[in-house]
Amino acid sequence: WPVISEEYFEYVDVLSAVHHYVTTQAGRGQSGERPFTFIELGCGYGHWTWAALAALRSRLAPDKELPPTHFLCVDVVGALGPTLDDMAARNAYSRDAKHALDFHVGFVTSSAQLSERQQQWGQVNVKAYTRDWGLSNRSRAARDASAAPLQP
Repeated sequence: WPVISEEYFEYVDVLSAVHHYVTTQAGRGQSGERPFTFIELGCGYGHWTWAALAALRSRLAPDKELPPTHFLCVDVVGALGPTLDDMAARNAYSRDAKHALDFHVGFVTSSAQLSERQQQWGQVNVKAYTRDWGLSNRSRAARDASAAPLQP
C-alpha cells in the first residue's frame, strides 16, 4: 500500500498543493492571508475537491479555523451541480464570504473554441454520464470556456 495507479499521482498532486499552501507565509495566517484555491476539471461529484479539503483540515492546528478557500469544479454534466451541493454539506463545507464553491458546466479549452466534432463528443459524454450516474436526463448542453484568465 499504496497501490500505484493513475489515482496515486492525483493524490500526490492534491497533497502537494495543500502542503505547499500550509508551509508558505501566506498559508500560515500572516497578514494578507491568501485563499487556498483548487480547480477540478472533470469534477464528477468532486472527489479531488473533497480530498483537498480533508487534507487542508488535517494540516491545520486543531484550534485554527479553515482559511479562506475557493473551489472551482467544472464538468460537462450540468445535473452534477446539486450533487456537489450535497457533497459540500456532507463534508461540512459552508459557503460564506471566505469560503466559495463554484460549479461551471462545460469544457475548459485554451482558446474557448470547440470544434463541431468536440461539441458532438461532449454531448455523447453528457448523455452517457447522465445515464450511468442516474442523473436527470435534462442535463443542458456543455459549453466551452477559456482557461486563459487562469494562466499567469
